[in-house]
Amino acid sequence: MIYFVEAGEQKKALRYYKKVLKDLKGKTLISEQIFANKIQISITPLAWSHAMFVLASQKLEFCSSSPVCELNKSR
Repeated sequence: MIYFVEAGEQKKALRYYKKVLKDLKGKTLISEQIFANKIQISITPLAWSHAMFVLASQKLEFCSSSPVCELNKSR
């Protein structure tokens, strides 16, 4: 997602962002990978996938009021 934002492909980044949110429904952890089938599963929790989602939220300007984002801005 971050790559697409930086490359000026906002729509594509937003599509992937929404896909993560859709797949997250009812779960508390973000998977490392998202598969389109029920056979493959992904390992969770992986801290980097959560961290990258927070960074993507910032890049897509969804994260301006989150305490996590505020902590990251001060660094």
